[in-house]
Amino acid sequence: MLTQIYDEASCRKHPAVRKLAEAAHATSTVINACHIFNESAIEPTQRQHASVAIGILRTFGLDDLTDRLTTSGKPASASGVDILVNIVSLNSILQAMSS
Repeated sequence: MLTQIYDEASCRKHPAVRKLAEAAHATSTVINACHIFNESAIEPTQRQHASVAIGILRTFGLDDLTDRLTTSGKPASASGVDILVNIVSLNSILQAMSS
């Protein structure tokens, strides 16, 4: 949406996406889904990281998001880290820069 770069695999697989990319005169490349908060950032056993991440969310009034990301008594993989509001799509160049 921001870069006008379309996912290469989606352009190949879905004619409608390919048409959108062509109409926008956009390029396509490999796009990867990346977590904003990963499992280790909210895992209760990683108390220091989890408290910082959760504290930031609560500071901005995102208590509902905090509740969706964490599930008391369950491992992070059983929580909501894979919810769409916690995922951003990056092309491989931007993803490498953010690592």
